[in-house]
Amino acid sequence: MVTQLTDTDMYRILQACAARLRKDPNDADALFFIGAIYARIGKLRASMMYLERLSSIDEDYPGIWRLKAGIFKRLGNEDTSTACLRREDQSDLPM
Repeated sequence: MVTQLTDTDMYRILQACAARLRKDPNDADALFFIGAIYARIGKLRASMMYLERLSSIDEDYPGIWRLKAGIFKRLGNEDTSTACLRREDQSDLPM
């Protein structure tokens, strides 16, 4: 069952993630969740800042390339969106 996040839920998640980043600036989960929430509320450039930081730490973090592809598409950058989807497909390949 999928539930909708309220504004209060998103605020609490952002606050929890910010606290985690104060303890560990390279907390991959916190970076991803902040990036995802910012993307959801339309703060696309702020979202990309967190996702770029995450991809420099863990370029194979699950879902990062699909999320980045969606953001680039919303920003009107189809070529980069397509490149991100290709990168996502490559990270799904077995080693």
